[in-house]
Amino acid sequence: MDESWTWDAGRVAAHVGERLAGARPVGRPERLAGGLLNVVWRVPVAGVADARSVIVKCVPPFVASAPGVPLAPSRLGAEARAL
Repeated sequence: MDESWTWDAGRVAAHVGERLAGARPVGRPERLAGGLLNVVWRVPVAGVADARSVIVKCVPPFVASAPGVPLAPSRLGAEARAL
């Protein structure tokens, strides 16, 4: 699967608009600092209840801060269940 969209703010905004019902990105996504394993974005939105933004966590098949190190994306499943 092509993960290149996770690195581009415009494509992240488009992804949110396509995947999150009612969401309309209203500003430029901001890549959040500190993600070592994942790529995390804050996307300003309208049309999602009282939310002013949503967080998008992208899980590439490698360590985000060290792309040469493979890491299974399935690791996010445990985190999603915990939330």
